[in-house]
Amino acid sequence: MMIPHHVQAIAMADAALRQATDPKVIALAPKIKAAQTPEIQRMSGWLAGWANLFPPRRVGLTWPACPACPT
Repeated sequence: MMIPHHVQAIAMADAALRQATDPKVIALAPKIKAAQTPEIQRMSGWLAGWANLFPPRRVGLTWPACPACPT
């Protein structure tokens, strides 16, 4: 769930760049985008790798199955 969280942070930073008037907010927005984007890429890579190790157990499951989680 951290990927959607980071995507939302980027969307908020984009909104700030379009609408903000406070110079501190305008200065912070690109830093947020620069920090969140590589983290999304890293976490997406983890998910892709884990999907190969732990294929979903149920049809329609979009996230890798957790081997330690109850079914």
